[in-house]
Amino acid sequence: MNARKDKAMFTEDYILRMINQAMAVLARLAGLKAANRRQEARQAIDQALEILLGLDARLVRQLDDDGLLMALTVGDRLDAERLTALAEVLAAEADLLAEDGPAEESRAAFLRALNFYILAAWNRDPKSPPEPDGRIGAVYSRLGGYPLPEAAALQLEDYYTHLARKTDQELAAADLTRAEIEQILRALRANQSEKTHQEAE
Repeated sequence: MNARKDKAMFTEDYILRMINQAMAVLARLAGLKAANRRQEARQAIDQALEILLGLDARLVRQLDDDGLLMALTVGDRLDAERLTALAEVLAAEADLLAEDGPAEESRAAFLRALNFYILAAWNRDPKSPPEPDGRIGAVYSRLGGYPLPEAAALQLEDYYTHLARKTDQELAAADLTRAEIEQILRALRANQSEKTHQEAE
């Protein structure tokens, strides 16, 4: 085995361990929340962010989306698996904010998680279309019909339009139904239509 292949395997193993460690930290959240140990729950989220990005959590929170994506890019390739894990951490943080913080903060966190889940789905295998991921619909539902920014709405509509071409069996494997997809597409189009109407007035 040549040195380049050894290095690639080491990198993949290292990233996998990093993701597993972050998810192990995240798995403690439910217990901490149930015990009303909110400060420890917030610290667990910070720890998961630091594991995934190799940066202090305070610095991570100062980065915009482009900065976070740059931190997850190796060479010219976005690390979709770490991005998915980051989306999970952000969704967990949004859940916590929904219970403790202003609605605007939780919506912003859910929206960021949604954007990253969709981006990860399209980049997991750039040569193939995205596979169904029930977490995307779960996060979208937490936004409660809140109108999405145009770019996010278009990305989500493209994603679900693609999924609508899947077979029922393929959707069921991801715990999705065709009715759910059609409902989400109707809601997205209705929201965008209402937004366009409001802007025209």
